[in-house]
Amino acid sequence: MHHMWQGGYFPMNMTVTIITWIIIVALIVLLVKLLSRLKDRPESNSTIKGEDPLLILKQRLARGEIDEAEYDRLKQRIKED
Repeated sequence: MHHMWQGGYFPMNMTVTIITWIIIVALIVLLVKLLSRLKDRPESNSTIKGEDPLLILKQRLARGEIDEAEYDRLKQRIKED
């Protein structure tokens, strides 16, 4: 009778176990990175604090998220509201 511990299926089981743990650790790392990015998003943090929309717009322009044309368009729209 062929036993599992004598070179049978053990190496394959060990490989699957190692791959499974690598996948689990990688998923945890990706989840932590995703959550930290969501937490650090300036749009979500500033609107919750109730900051002035024009100040937020100026910050976006300063960070390079929008260009001057977009800034002027949005500024006009904010002033109309």
